[in-house]
Amino acid sequence: MIRALLVTLGLLLSGCIAASWLEDAVPIDDDDASDDDDAVDDDDGADDDDSATLCRLPVPDHITLEHPVRGDTFVPFYVPTTGWALAALHASMQVEALALQQVELRLSPSYFLALALETGTFGCSESIPPDPADSAVQWPRRPDTDAEGCMQVAEGSVWLDLCRMYPEDLPCDPDGYDDVIPSVDQGATGRDNVQPSVLATAWYAAFAYPMLAYPSGGDAGDVDAWFADAADPVAVEKVLTWMHWQTPFGPAMGEVIADCADGPVEDCLGQPTWVRDRAVAVGAHTEQLAAAPGCFDRPLTAALVDDYVDAIAVLFPTADVSSGRAAAQAALADAGGDGTSFQAVADAVLAALDDGLGVRLRCPGANLTTYYGVSCP
Repeated sequence: MIRALLVTLGLLLSGCIAASWLEDAVPIDDDDASDDDDAVDDDDGADDDDSATLCRLPVPDHITLEHPVRGDTFVPFYVPTTGWALAALHASMQVEALALQQVELRLSPSYFLALALETGTFGCSESIPPDPADSAVQWPRRPDTDAEGCMQVAEGSVWLDLCRMYPEDLPCDPDGYDDVIPSVDQGATGRDNVQPSVLATAWYAAFAYPMLAYPSGGDAGDVDAWFADAADPVAVEKVLTWMHWQTPFGPAMGEVIADCADGPVEDCLGQPTWVRDRAVAVGAHTEQLAAAPGCFDRPLTAALVDDYVDAIAVLFPTADVSSGRAAAQAALADAGGDGTSFQAVADAVLAALDDGLGVRLRCPGANLTTYYGVSCP
């Protein structure tokens, strides 16, 4: 009831929200798309009103956003597909595993969903299902995001450094980027590349974070310690958002490290203002989503697990995809089988998938030193 009142209030206060966010269109069902089964399976999902009691995994769902999203206000947030939920959780789990290298970077699933709001608002897919809890709520299609995918992973900056840092793990041949990031030609490819884009964003964060020690950039003596002491509670999310578009290079990061430990990070972010505004928005969205009373909790089926494995396999050409698939399906079966609650089993499925694939996110180490003279924290 509260959510409905908030959405109604948003419609009254915002002139653009109804046209941009609330549509009655029926989602296109394309059997060739790797994650489009979500539109069918998710409609049979668990009652999201009960998800507040099942928030073991911090993947948020169903909340009216307080901070504007790309100029729109009172935006009703929902996770569009199970593929999105798996990707956000997977990215967070892979970053958390950096603790094995004593790297203190942590990013919640909410960060990846918040960044997606400010890049493409989930609009890079030709088939965007409406909210299964309210068919009048649907993310708008944004074809302008297709060239760099839903997470706006730029080939000449983000992808370039990903391939410098992880050439053994990622598809860094001349056609690699086109295969795993853009959302173009979905009718022909059957792929929107959402899931590999989200994971690529996590891998870039593992590179950008230690780059705050780069002498011509942030020049931080101890990156972990700086963030631990920073007054801004979402300093890391704002800084990583800035670097997602502006890279770790340039004076802005130096100003942040030198002058903004005691206040909001954006006080040290100047031009371009649109990037600063996006950084502020991602920080605000992350905070609110992380505190959301409802969590994503639709049934996780064997078919959806297979779809997810297929979607991310192109990002890891050297991985043992068959072993990864078998391990993920075994984890699902062990935890309850086809249709088990996402909240009950998704983390076990993803951990088993990583074990089977044999691919681990890590601080780039030697390549970081070779290219930029920087060491892991």
